[in-house]
Amino acid sequence: MFGSISAFWTEEDEYNISPELQINLPFDVFKGKVINITLYETGELKSITLWPRDTILIKTHAGEIQTRIRFCLYPDGKIKSVEQCGALNVNMPICK
Repeated sequence: MFGSISAFWTEEDEYNISPELQINLPFDVFKGKVINITLYETGELKSITLWPRDTILIKTHAGEIQTRIRFCLYPDGKIKSVEQCGALNVNMPICK
């Protein structure tokens, strides 16, 4: 209503005003909106937190992983962790 003031934003409001970023990663280029970016004290990218509705396809040595919510990197840019969407099959040798 015209002239009314509200102290509350919805998640939809926040998403709509968030800028889309392009970030060059060692394994790919990220394009999208983010909630949070964390850096190491030395300035390297540590993690990116995505909006709940968004995902990113991350290329790993085990194949491509559809990732949601957050992914983390080591200071050298290698993947430390991802939160994958759904099941993930990985072929691993069995150690005896």
